[in-house]
Amino acid sequence: MWNLFAKGSYKLLPMKVYIGGFVFACGLFIMILNICVLLPHVAQTRVETREQLFALQKQVASITAFQRKREDFEAYITEINKEYQLMERLLPSDESAVAFIEQLEEQVETNGLELISLRPGKVIKGDKHVEQPIELGVRGEYASIMEFLKNLPQVTPYNKTESISIKYSPQGLECHINVSIFYFAGEK
Repeated sequence: MWNLFAKGSYKLLPMKVYIGGFVFACGLFIMILNICVLLPHVAQTRVETREQLFALQKQVASITAFQRKREDFEAYITEINKEYQLMERLLPSDESAVAFIEQLEEQVETNGLELISLRPGKVIKGDKHVEQPIELGVRGEYASIMEFLKNLPQVTPYNKTESISIKYSPQGLECHINVSIFYFAGEK
């Protein structure tokens, strides 16, 4: 090989040899490029596409299962809309606890009780509702406290009694109630 270049005999070689050598070098370069760069990229793209395919197949399977359960889709949508409208009616959209507190004070006075404490808690936000915990303390006779507790769920915003404790004090029975009121948190 050295003799070919050293003595200048490379000039005697036909043009086909040069073209063949150039094509061979280019082919070798393209093959190395494919193996080192393009093949790993294609493999990674194939893996990602396969994962997307499996995710889409799971979605199709869940949609198909949902459609089998709900053959009459229009009736299902109508039912969901009715439940949503019922929730809107039951849960007021006003997030202020003032109206509820006014009603509690009115109930306390109506039942002849004394309001000794009223502390709102930290607001808890859900997907479609807002929960406002309130700690309430009243003092009075046993029958009046029971009447107050009986009328408590009928106060307008939907409320849930979390806990009730009654203890004796020299001024009368003290009742401490933890109540949560709920508000609708729809689109605003």
